[in-house]
Amino acid sequence: MVFQPRRGAPVYVYQLTWETPVNGGALCTPHTLDIPFMFDNVDKSRVLVGPGEEPGRLADMMSDAWLSFAKPGEPKSELMPEWKAYSPRNRWVMQIDLEPEMVKDPERAAREVLSAGD
Repeated sequence: MVFQPRRGAPVYVYQLTWETPVNGGALCTPHTLDIPFMFDNVDKSRVLVGPGEEPGRLADMMSDAWLSFAKPGEPKSELMPEWKAYSPRNRWVMQIDLEPEMVKDPERAAREVLSAGD
């Protein structure tokens, strides 16, 4: 997912790496799993996020960063490391899990294979 608040503004990229325990973990990280965390409504989404405290911790991190992004245009949270802007030169991506981290170009191998024919 890419955040870009306005033309010419910094771009912030994230990748949800946390895996839901639902169905014995068979779903891993399905599309839209991040929505209950962004909007801090995990209790209404237990069928997708599963039981326990982990989903609430992720919601605290993500909703805090999203609110920060909506106000001044920079996603940040005291619960997460500094969120660096993405650019084609550095390709910083926030990998969001219980221990989120900034990773430089995490999909490099796939990107290089896909662009080999260009």
